[in-house]
Amino acid sequence: MEKDKKIEVGTLYDLNKQVISQLPEMPQEQIQEQLTKIQKWFAESKGKYFMLLCREKADYTLFNFNGKDIPDVFLEFIRKMSIKAIKELEKCIKNRGILMSINKATEDAWEIWIKDFFNKEVHMYMLFECDPMVIEI
Repeated sequence: MEKDKKIEVGTLYDLNKQVISQLPEMPQEQIQEQLTKIQKWFAESKGKYFMLLCREKADYTLFNFNGKDIPDVFLEFIRKMSIKAIKELEKCIKNRGILMSINKATEDAWEIWIKDFFNKEVHMYMLFECDPMVIEI
């Protein structure tokens, strides 16, 4: 046996990517359940800015809840903004490919796996609050 042979294990991301790529598309009922949870998260978060980011593809989308930071904003206004944000998030996902999985990654982030239409490769997008990344003057 050769001593120089090495086995590449890969990263946890690579492993997750491999597993997700073999799963069937996420059922519509489950998608709606997860989107409802994200909508609630949008509404309850103190943040005004959220980012959908795929580092692998250098794909960045910023969601601005314009007016959410005003102290006397009505809860109904915030709820309507979160409903609109979910519709926009759905468009973003559909424009990028086939939704394979949505899971809450941490208290402040969601992991969204999408299979690219063209090359059928699976990529992870993170959705997270990003207020500290925005400087308003």
